[in-house]
Amino acid sequence: MATNSSFDYTARFPIYRDRGLSRQPSANRSELQRGRRADHDLLPPEIQQLYVDNADIMRCTRDFHTHLRLISPDKSTCPDSDRYLFAKELLALDRRYRDNWNTYDHYIRGTAAADVVKAVDPRSAQANARKLCNLLLGKFAKALDDALAARIRAAYAAVDVPSEALTAKMKEAGLL
Repeated sequence: MATNSSFDYTARFPIYRDRGLSRQPSANRSELQRGRRADHDLLPPEIQQLYVDNADIMRCTRDFHTHLRLISPDKSTCPDSDRYLFAKELLALDRRYRDNWNTYDHYIRGTAAADVVKAVDPRSAQANARKLCNLLLGKFAKALDDALAARIRAAYAAVDVPSEALTAKMKEAGLL
């Protein structure tokens, strides 16, 4: 589907005009507005390639999203099964896209690409630790295992402020 870069969102959708939101066509945007670093040309080729790859990943993401929207019960015997592969790939593309930007944005010139320290949202890390702890506690209840107990304790230690429910589950399992 071809897009018209001069499409005026403010004329068609008054909410953009009312809120002062104007969508600048990407063709008229500078490289910096597209997320390209000022020192892009001085970066190593593998870091530069992340910027290029993200354009392709975004294109694929849009294609998969379009395919997902077009799957309907009228045309498919099992739309959920048909959507699963597209949704799974969409999630993988999104993870890769965000990881590429994280690496590209936090790369420090003169260091090895493998040594990039990526930004991690502490709230996400905390939520992931809580989820992992709860998941492993469920497995631990079915089969007591010392290695699993060590993983649970490590996940619990990563939670800064554990909830009372999580602490109670840990005590109930005999891990505190």
